[in-house]
Amino acid sequence: MEFLVQLGRQLDLNALSETYVASFSSDGDVLSQWRAYGMDGDGFAIGFRPQAFRAQLGTPMTSAVPEHTVGFLKVHYDNEMLKKKSQQFFDRHISAEQNGNNIIECSLKLRALALSFKNPAFREEDEWRVCYSPLITTHLEKRDLEIVGMLRELRFRASRYGVLPYFHMPFGDNARDDAIAEIVVGPKNVSNDNLLKMLLLSLGYRKASVRRSSASYR
Repeated sequence: MEFLVQLGRQLDLNALSETYVASFSSDGDVLSQWRAYGMDGDGFAIGFRPQAFRAQLGTPMTSAVPEHTVGFLKVHYDNEMLKKKSQQFFDRHISAEQNGNNIIECSLKLRALALSFKNPAFREEDEWRVCYSPLITTHLEKRDLEIVGMLRELRFRASRYGVLPYFHMPFGDNARDDAIAEIVVGPKNVSNDNLLKMLLLSLGYRKASVRRSSASYR
């Protein structure tokens, strides 16, 4: 019981270091995705090449090493797998020596599970996530922020949930030319394909293709 109490305290402390997430789908042409995220079919799906992002495969950490703070994760939708992994973590850590390092290690593993598992009802999204875990410290006396991590440009936007912070993530060095693989035009979108190709070329995305959604609203 004492281990669980200490673990709860550690998780509360970890909450002070937020994780920022950008979500992507492996399939760029799914009707439910168009309805939920693509302006009800009037929008676009942008297909990125994963290597364009400066993100390593794996769970990010709040670290003084900038490269460790950004990670690229596959999302799983298997509740049984989640239960099994959680049970393994608790069995191993509760039976181990009760010390601070053990508690911290367990909390980090539980955090990794939280980032990489989702309710099976969302399985159709086939999601990948770019996750960023900076350490943000507010210096009230200096009226300043200190951000430890790969990305330093903190921005804010208005949403229906209030003001939300986010980070601008640039592409890696020399990645702009082929960062975008394709643009999928929504099933209700009437944009001209040739104009879209001209737009991509003007922005430097020379290897991107344009295709129409195969989804139908009828």
